[in-house]
Parts: sequence; C-alpha cells; structure tokens
Amino acid sequence: MDDLIDVSTVAKILKMSKAGVFGLVHKKKINCIKLSRRCLRFDRHAIQEWINSKTQLACEQPIEPKTPTTPTKRRLPSKKNGRQSGINALVERVKAEVLKP
Repeated sequence: MDDLIDVSTVAKILKMSKAGVFGLVHKKKINCIKLSRRCLRFDRHAIQEWINSKTQLACEQPIEPKTPTTPTKRRLPSKKNGRQSGINALVERVKAEVLKP
C-alpha cells in the first residue's frame, strides 16, 4: 500500500484517458481507494495485477473465423396482401379522376 498513484498516472499506465479510468472505477472493473469525494488513489501493484489478469495468451482462446454473411435484401410489400392491393386500387382510382380529359 506504500505505492499509491493517482488517476492520471493510471491513465498513462493503461494508455487511456482519465475519463476512461473513471469509467472503469464506476463499472467496478478496477479497485480504487477513495480518500475523499473527489480524490481517488490506486495501488500500483493492484493495477499491475489487474493488467496481468486481463492479459491472455494467443493460444488460450483461438479466434473463430467469421463466416461471411450475405447482405439481406429488403422485401417490398407483397401485392397479395389485401391492404396493399386496396391501396393500389385507391391510387389508381385517384389517378383516373385527376387525369380525366
């Protein structure tokens, strides 16, 4: 516990922003020592242990190759649908009324 570090130092160690560190604290992903309402400190050894626990070897979990997905086509409304055919009939009647010579 002798080696306490502040948020900006943790951010430099993790190569992320201070807001990101506060996010990890809020999500309870990393432990901190709350000295006051606005003052957080971290144990350097605990941060290093957290980093080591998050590190995985390349051979531990093989990455499954992603299967290519075909893009899905958007379907137009079917003309078999009674509502759609009713709308089409209405449109045709209005066109006939408007375009009368």
